[in-house]
Parts: sequence; structure tokens; C-alpha cells
Amino acid sequence: MGSNKKSGIEIALVNEVEVLKALHKFGWLRSKDLASLIWQKKDKRFSNREPEFCKPISSPSGLRMAQITLKRLKEKKQILSALTPDNSQIYALSQRGANHLNSVGIDTVSGKDLLRFFSFEQYRHRIISNEVSISGILQGFKVFTEREIAQNKWHFDKAGFMGKKPDCYIQNKEYGWWVEVERSRKNKKDYAFLLKWLNEVFKNCKRPHEKPALTTQISLQKVVFICTPVFEKRLIADLIRMGWNEEQVYLRLIFFRSLYHFRQVAFL
Repeated sequence: MGSNKKSGIEIALVNEVEVLKALHKFGWLRSKDLASLIWQKKDKRFSNREPEFCKPISSPSGLRMAQITLKRLKEKKQILSALTPDNSQIYALSQRGANHLNSVGIDTVSGKDLLRFFSFEQYRHRIISNEVSISGILQGFKVFTEREIAQNKWHFDKAGFMGKKPDCYIQNKEYGWWVEVERSRKNKKDYAFLLKWLNEVFKNCKRPHEKPALTTQISLQKVVFICTPVFEKRLIADLIRMGWNEEQVYLRLIFFRSLYHFRQVAFL
């Protein structure tokens, strides 16, 4: 009788495709991101529980497997790499890698343009957004990443929901969590639009626990802010000045201040 057990070569090829698919979904990732996403156990349940907003952790063995797989893909010229402002290495699809995914039915393009120069602030913003997305995937939620949302590969078109797009979006069977990654210093025009948008989203919610509809099946559970204490304090004060009360703020919004830092430190 034949064995169903996969050979080492078959496992390696599966791992390579999983890495390419991850780069397609996220645009670019670090080796530690891939280690968490692919070599950590995922929760298969898709229930109506709430996500935990926590930092994904990669194991030493997972990191080793990610590095080995990335090395093979680099040798096959299916991925590109670049140094970031903090001297970390990030990886994206090459044209050859994109062609390989296209050949197995995944419509994608090279990520070479994603590796062009960007600021430290843009880099950290994407890291945090990616980490939130990875954490949601590991917990078994449906997740749209910042890259997918930018490509309009989510519920809404290029105009977004009521004129705005999140930095990532996490969903269970009934509810969605709209995630915004914010710094304390925000463009004045963008900040004014954020306040206006929050008012518009919740303006028809008359009862305290009422949720606005995102789609015909999905309601918005909360807008999640990954932010500094300064930004949280300012936003709450401005919403209260606009007529919100504290109960409305904390039923509609949730803030995470300490999980993510914006300091210029090195990451793998």
C-alpha cells in the first residue's frame, strides 16, 4: 500500500507556495512575520467571539523554517528583498514568483514597486498593520490586509466605506473590526475627516449598543485604534466636544496604546 505521507521535497514545495501566497496577500513581510503566519498553529474555529489584539510570536523553529524557505525562493529568483530604514530585511514577490502563483490560479503581480524607498514612519505603520492582521488570521478570523484594501480586494470599492479605508479589517460571521493605526501627530485635514467620518458612521445608532451596518450581513462591532496615549486623549476629547458621551466612545471605539511602539528599533 502507498503512503500518504509527504516527502521532504513535497513539504518544501508546499512551504514555498505558502510563503508566495502570504507575500501576495500582504505585499511585503519580514521573516519573523512569515514564521508567525505559516509556522504557528492557527485556530480553525470561525465563531462570533471577539479577536484579541495581541502581537504574534514566532517560534525559533518557525523562524528557522521561514529563513530556509526564503533562501530557496531567493535562489529560484521568485522573491525580492530589500533593507528597511532600520536595517531589517523585507521580502516581496518577484515577477517569476508572481508568474508561479498565476500558474496555480492566483492572480497577482510582482511586488518590486513595494520595495522602493519609503520613510521609517510608513514602514512602522505597515509593520503594525501586518502584525494585527497576522494575529487575526492565527485566531481564525477573516482578515483583509492593508495591501488587499489598497487594491480594493475587500467588501468595498476604491471609495471605501463612506469614503474611508481602514489599515486592516478583521471579521467573524456577524461583526467586523475596523483597525486604524495612528500616531499622535496627524495631518490636520485627515484628522478632521476622521472625526467627520466617525460621526457619519454612527449617526443613525440611537440606542447605546446599536451597531452600524457595513454590509447586509455584517455590522461594525468597533473601530480599533492602535495609537499613542496622546492621540487617544485628543480623539476622545474632540468627540465629546462634538456631542458624544463617554459611554458612546467606549461602546464604539477601542484603544490599544501599549502593544505597539513607534520607536526606531531593529526587527528581524
